[in-house]
Amino acid sequence: MKTPYYSFDWGNSHFAVLNSDVGNAAISAGAKETFWAEQTSWLEEDLKKSQKATFRFVMAHHPPFTAVANRQDQNPKMAALTPMFEKYKVTAGFFGHDHNYQHYLKNGVHYVITGGGGAPLYKWRSRTRRLP
Repeated sequence: MKTPYYSFDWGNSHFAVLNSDVGNAAISAGAKETFWAEQTSWLEEDLKKSQKATFRFVMAHHPPFTAVANRQDQNPKMAALTPMFEKYKVTAGFFGHDHNYQHYLKNGVHYVITGGGGAPLYKWRSRTRRLP
């Protein structure tokens, strides 16, 4: 069975694609946790091997953080990956889920939310707290 996460190289860039939809990755809570642990381990090894690439990108549906007030703190598993992104010098992460455009630069990593497809754009809401 193929895994729902993968990576590829294009020119001098490396791309890692994650399945952040853990809720639908398995039936039981234990299987979901196993899936996430395996994917996270794979990602770390993949990023470690890609250090010769000039650029490293990570893509997933769910962002690690957001300015949308009612969605903050909804993705703790993705948020927990940000130290790994920094450690392995990820150039940028591209995410969806929130139907608007957001861009953050945190500790050298660009985080871009490009959730403009599939539904009307969300109205901008003021942040309830400072983003990490």
